[in-house]
Amino acid sequence: MRADAKDYTDLMQKWIGELSGLVWTLAGTGLVLVTLSGETRKLGWVISISALIVHLAFISMKESDHE
Repeated sequence: MRADAKDYTDLMQKWIGELSGLVWTLAGTGLVLVTLSGETRKLGWVISISALIVHLAFISMKESDHE
């Protein structure tokens, strides 16, 4: 397997592993967002998506445990 394909596969495995660990947190966030309305809902979406992107970026930069 080429190095860049392996890197991509490793990154996807990190993200899938991390998202599976966050499933209840994400579900709870979704439940709260459903109950909000108007500007509060929009702000909730922005905060939630921003936090998820930042979290996944940090996971992407973290060294693998198995290397």
